[in-house]
Amino acid sequence: MFDDMKIPNGISNPVLHSEAGKIYIAYFGYTYNKQNLVDNMYNRPTRWILVDIENGELVKLFDCTENDFSTQLFDKLYSLDDSTVKKGTEDYFRVMDTLFDTSIESVIYGNLLYNDTYQAYLNNLYAITLQEYRLFYKELSI
Repeated sequence: MFDDMKIPNGISNPVLHSEAGKIYIAYFGYTYNKQNLVDNMYNRPTRWILVDIENGELVKLFDCTENDFSTQLFDKLYSLDDSTVKKGTEDYFRVMDTLFDTSIESVIYGNLLYNDTYQAYLNNLYAITLQEYRLFYKELSI
């Protein structure tokens, strides 16, 4: 997502996103620098991608300054201090992967989305995500 940049960056966990009547897998990306780590504050996402739900191929890369998924301001920083964040274990992530894979399969094979399964995935995702950063998942997700 940031191949053209030589600064530290990260990518989100996947969510499902609806665009023009089709469901995709979506990720957002963010950058940070040493000062962000010192201050314990992160920037908002600056890019996002859509991935084909059936074959996993990149469909589109968006720069948030040109096509944004979020309504949040670019000059706000988001706190990394959050004692409510759950530390995910290997088993925890395995459950999350299963829930997300089940949600994907329901779209691919049934052309529908089982909301309970996807909502369980999102609940697990929110539990391991900084509270101030959860809103980006909520804005990007269907």
